[in-house]
Amino acid sequence: MKPVLLIVIDALSSRVVHPAMQAGRLSTLKELGERGHLQWNCTSVFPSITPAATASIITGCYPGDHGVTGAYFYDRQDRRVFYFGADVPIIWREGFDKFFEDFVVGLNETRLQCPTLFDWLSRHGRTAASLNYLVFHGPRRHRVQTPWLMRLWPGVPFREDIEGPEILFLGDMVREGWEGAGNVSTRSGMFHHYGFEDHNTADFLAHLAASERMPDLTVAYFPQNDFQSHKLGPANAIETLAYVDHRLQEFFAAQGGMKSFLDRFAVVVTGDHSQSDVLADADEAGIQLRKVLHEFDVADVGPQWSSDADLLICPNLRSAQIYWRGEDQATHDRIVECLLREPRIDQVMWREAASS
Repeated sequence: MKPVLLIVIDALSSRVVHPAMQAGRLSTLKELGERGHLQWNCTSVFPSITPAATASIITGCYPGDHGVTGAYFYDRQDRRVFYFGADVPIIWREGFDKFFEDFVVGLNETRLQCPTLFDWLSRHGRTAASLNYLVFHGPRRHRVQTPWLMRLWPGVPFREDIEGPEILFLGDMVREGWEGAGNVSTRSGMFHHYGFEDHNTADFLAHLAASERMPDLTVAYFPQNDFQSHKLGPANAIETLAYVDHRLQEFFAAQGGMKSFLDRFAVVVTGDHSQSDVLADADEAGIQLRKVLHEFDVADVGPQWSSDADLLICPNLRSAQIYWRGEDQATHDRIVECLLREPRIDQVMWREAASS
């Protein structure tokens, strides 16, 4: 069986890629499709947001099963809020120490309820590599190198090691598994998302292949299309996709050409979800759920639902999870009614038991 290279491009959208290919761009992705199979119609999990979707890709499970039910959600059993996003104001309110511990350790070693492909391969005597992928739980312990700027934050816990696959590159924090890992020059620090950038993923992939150490499965994650799509809109972020396409072209060329590489490896390219266009007017685009639900007591943002507030709102971009402590049907119905009065809200869904 051929080793597999799984390339995950965040927010990769058919409606952006297809026109770009027709216009003569993204030639590497186009050639891959021509040499193999190209599936335009794909459906992401719900909520279609990166932590939930990437966890589903690597576990094969729905969010309700693997436990990462969004970027921002409340767990009733643990009675705590989880946040795996990048919204600085929320991180400040939650506490940087809490965010760091949740992201580096909690997401993979505590919150994740299903085994990953990395775990599964290890049990079957196979090896794997994770390059900047967010969900990386695996059989081997790796040393964590906490970025120096993070060490200046009081109260931030410093985890000495984490569990991942045999080869693990995790931004500025982990680069272990083969002898040449320490020789790869990366863009690092706060202004480069602490190493979580396409440039670094591409460089590590190139060095790993050049060292002839690619394992049975290599997962390479390219995050920046998501950042730029949020900032500019999906169609206007095409230059980010063009950069990834160019780096893949360089990668195949260094490996003797695409045909030569495909003779030895299987390649899968996918997104974790797509994106919707957002109105230019931020006030019109953003729905202030506190105002929509103004007649109820809504909890403040934070790591716990510690107040006596009726509702807790956890936004996940174009969707939100709203938690209610009450039990009476009349109040439940009133909450739904208030939400449906906002014309920009398309759907409201709830559990059969009103108290859920």
